[in-house]
Amino acid sequence: MFPYMNKLLKTDLFDGFTASDLEKLIDFDACKVDQYKKNSLIIQEYNTCNAIGFILEGVLSLKKSLPSGESFNFGFLKEGDSFGEGLLYAEESNYLFSITTISEVIILYIPFEQIEKLLNASPHFSRNYIAFISNRLLLFSRKINLLNQKSVKSRLILYLSEQTKTANRLSFKLAHKKTEIAELIGVTRPSVSRELSQMQKDQLILIDRANITILKPEIFY
Repeated sequence: MFPYMNKLLKTDLFDGFTASDLEKLIDFDACKVDQYKKNSLIIQEYNTCNAIGFILEGVLSLKKSLPSGESFNFGFLKEGDSFGEGLLYAEESNYLFSITTISEVIILYIPFEQIEKLLNASPHFSRNYIAFISNRLLLFSRKINLLNQKSVKSRLILYLSEQTKTANRLSFKLAHKKTEIAELIGVTRPSVSRELSQMQKDQLILIDRANITILKPEIFY
């Protein structure tokens, strides 16, 4: 049996499958498992994509280059996430981001040929795939909406709104460090610290170390 089967079964694309199902559907000999050290550039933006990468362990950072020569962090991927799905049938199957490891990482690469066989053989996998792509498009739409906000405060409100929805409560622990938040919303770390402090002074939020309580939910949407 594939040694990382239990981790693979926890990914969104294989939700509802059993180990026996995947052993029958996937030729694991045609797949590849790679291990990377922390702070390794594993995918360069515009490189050709020919497989879906499933993160079995660790955390990745997605970065997009800007015309100015700068880059911003488009998000993070963790164990159970994957990347490359949207490029399967794209006219140009080139990565839109550079991908860097935040920790030691193990990734399973399943070639597009194997993915196409799965789509043809399993209606359940096809439904998972369509749902995944739809959710990823929503995520990108929210990111674009966030970056369209002009002020640091507006971007933080959107970020905290998403955190509130994810936690499904008004009190939650921040999922990211301030440096990571700054990268995610495209500002500097000092700007994040200043604005969070100001939001607390304005009694919009309550900060207790890494814990946030939303005091005025009507402000957060």
